[in-house]
Amino acid sequence: MGKIQNYYKSSIEEASIDSYGYNFLCIYGSHINGNYIAIINWGVSAELSSFPNDITYNAMSIAEVLEKIPQTKANASNIAYDIANAIAPRLKAMSDKENIKNDYVQEKLELFDAIIDNKCEIDGVRETIEELIDYGADENILIAMNFDNDDIDNVFEERKNEDIDKCE
Repeated sequence: MGKIQNYYKSSIEEASIDSYGYNFLCIYGSHINGNYIAIINWGVSAELSSFPNDITYNAMSIAEVLEKIPQTKANASNIAYDIANAIAPRLKAMSDKENIKNDYVQEKLELFDAIIDNKCEIDGVRETIEELIDYGADENILIAMNFDNDDIDNVFEERKNEDIDKCE
């Protein structure tokens, strides 16, 4: 049975683009390593540049798959440039939106780090770890937050011993 190894929330859009007498139903957007396009009604897809304004690369990538379709082979390059030009502003807008979101998240993470640092200074590292565990943080989250492994292990060991004492 297949298992998802990585999950990445991406941005996608759909557009209907006419070029050289044909219609191309395009779904395009970002994935973890860049951008892509799927031309649904022609059954082809292509990797696009991670730089949304790289129209030449994107057109070449799209042309490569369009050349495999008998109806579009003769005009594949021109159609590909039409498609690449049509989606470039939208890919750029999606990228800009993602960058703004990433900047916002980064600012919030930096604020969260400052709050945790302040809490550690006031209440101590162990009490801060205890509270974070109470709020649902596990060992991996605490390690990602740069807490010392020994402090984490000690808190979990103390909690385990408390649980054992309660059972006896």
